[in-house]
Amino acid sequence: MQDAEILNQAAPPKISDDGIAFYRSLLNNAGWVEANPNEAAALRQSVDQAFAATGQSFDPPSDGRSAAQQLHDRRYGVTITQAGKPELREHLQTAIDREAGGQAPDSGEIATQLEAVGLDYKSTLAAAQIVLDEVGSAVKATALSAPVLAQCGVWAGHLARAKAERPK
Repeated sequence: MQDAEILNQAAPPKISDDGIAFYRSLLNNAGWVEANPNEAAALRQSVDQAFAATGQSFDPPSDGRSAAQQLHDRRYGVTITQAGKPELREHLQTAIDREAGGQAPDSGEIATQLEAVGLDYKSTLAAAQIVLDEVGSAVKATALSAPVLAQCGVWAGHLARAKAERPK
């Protein structure tokens, strides 16, 4: 399998969680395997080769969270990576990646834009940097536009509430 290009960065191939669940359901269905032995053998071989190429398996690695923590995170819409760090929502990560490579915006202009919608520049910038640090991003908040900073600020508040109420 070839690597896929995502935002100009090579990413290893991966079978989706839904795909793995579907393959597991077929191969664990004794009636289907018995009725379709050739297809089952071919599927098993194909899945084994794909797992060898991706490093995945039918048993996903445990992320170390309790069932209560997993439920809490799902309810808050927070995704925790295998490294135990929160993951940004896809649209926000895409916006950050798009802006990170460009020229840093004028901080005075950003402050004016944020203040026009009732946000304090310094506290929004600090909150955004906390989020970027928590998710392990090398991007500096000063590289972001006013709308992306505002979204990071909102996400910072959301993560803080989720953390404060998260079961131990």
